[in-house]
Amino acid sequence: MKATVYYASADAHEKKENNLLNKVGRLYEKLNPGASLKPMDLVAVKTHFGEGGCTRYLRPIYVQRIVECLQGDGLRPFLTDSNTYYVDRRHNAYEHLLTAQRHGFYPPQIGAPILIADGLLGQDHVEVEVQGDHFNRVRIASAIHSAGAVVSVAHFKGHVVTGFGGALKNMGVGCASRDAKLTIHGARALISGRCTSCRDCVAACPIGAIMVPEAGGNPVVNPDTCDSCGFCSLICTADAIDPDWGRGSLYTKEEVQERMVEYAAGALKVKQGKAYYFNFLLDVTPECDCEPWSDIPIVKDLGVLASTDIVAVDQASVDLVNQQEGVKGSLLKKGLGAGEDKFRALNGVDWSSQLAHAEKMGLGTRKYSLMEV
Repeated sequence: MKATVYYASADAHEKKENNLLNKVGRLYEKLNPGASLKPMDLVAVKTHFGEGGCTRYLRPIYVQRIVECLQGDGLRPFLTDSNTYYVDRRHNAYEHLLTAQRHGFYPPQIGAPILIADGLLGQDHVEVEVQGDHFNRVRIASAIHSAGAVVSVAHFKGHVVTGFGGALKNMGVGCASRDAKLTIHGARALISGRCTSCRDCVAACPIGAIMVPEAGGNPVVNPDTCDSCGFCSLICTADAIDPDWGRGSLYTKEEVQERMVEYAAGALKVKQGKAYYFNFLLDVTPECDCEPWSDIPIVKDLGVLASTDIVAVDQASVDLVNQQEGVKGSLLKKGLGAGEDKFRALNGVDWSSQLAHAEKMGLGTRKYSLMEV
């Protein structure tokens, strides 16, 4: 059976009802969360505030419109995201909240509070059982797990590992606690120059992959032993544990996508019938908003897709992007023709792995009907 994906194009007309904000409101009406939720339910609006230096993250005004719609149904929305594993401007709740405010996600303006879902240092999570090929249990950020419902508000764009990032990535990597993000990506731990040589990580490592050199000095990670569990990051008070991207991932890009999907399954396990997805196909950049820069979009602005099916909304999004002519002068150097695979051309990644695994996990269907609003 096909899922319904609603589509509002990015074009606008002189009549007020045809501006994109009002179209977003009509998409919300089609999903109709108020019919399934109870008044005063707490709703996690899961979005991405953009890394410091990123300039094409989703504009706050669109998130604000969804917040207004939720409040109009008597619900209690809050904006949320979880901390990053890498150390930059969103690796703890303090820096994360400051970055959100600098980017215009200011609670009095948005009309809703912002809660960093895995707490001050990324340690607040709930273990959820899943039946995946890679995980039996996943670590989901507490505030998202505890909310009565979730609304994914995702900026749809390219990604060097997953091919594209949409609702599945927003609910997978985006709902994982800080240490779990390392587990998903399979990056080995690396002790940086910020190390104070307290050596707490040596005692914390469950497999003895961190050791003190015979000559003394700061601990080091044995890259041949590290299994990227992330536990060392939980106890490091100096933020000295970085992902060792230089050695690559323990997993293929297809396996990382599958691991991400299994985390999405954990985040959604207690949200059956209470999860709603908006993908914004605006400023479709070649890289994730976690990068501290933003290149020009690879296709023109297309609009917004909405569905209650997480797989269908991502499948429809990638299909819509691939149907377009590519933007000359962007990082998209091949695959520019209408109908060519833009995301595979960008990064050489088989992005279909995440959709196939999500369908296998029972999260939704890749078959959809597109209904324009």
